[in-house]
Amino acid sequence: MDAPVYIAAMQFCLHHEIELVFLQALSDYGLIVLKEEESGYFLEAGEIGELEKLVRLHRDLHINPEGLAVIQDLQQTIYDLKRQLVQLKAKLQQVEQYL
Repeated sequence: MDAPVYIAAMQFCLHHEIELVFLQALSDYGLIVLKEEESGYFLEAGEIGELEKLVRLHRDLHINPEGLAVIQDLQQTIYDLKRQLVQLKAKLQQVEQYL
């Protein structure tokens, strides 16, 4: 398994024209992992896509970090329910084969 790759949070902030305090707020709500080192804060490269989506929602729709946490929670719930639905459909098909 490969070790995670990290990028400097300040570099992300400069590129997306956001403040580091916004990333810290996202971290406080558990939306991202912000790794603190002596040389600054770092983000796992694998989280960048999801983080960019959060930045767009914040910027375009003016959604605060608390609202972003609610949205992410609802998206996870929808994903889980869809997965359960697929599993239940498969079980139902198995049961129907025996009827």
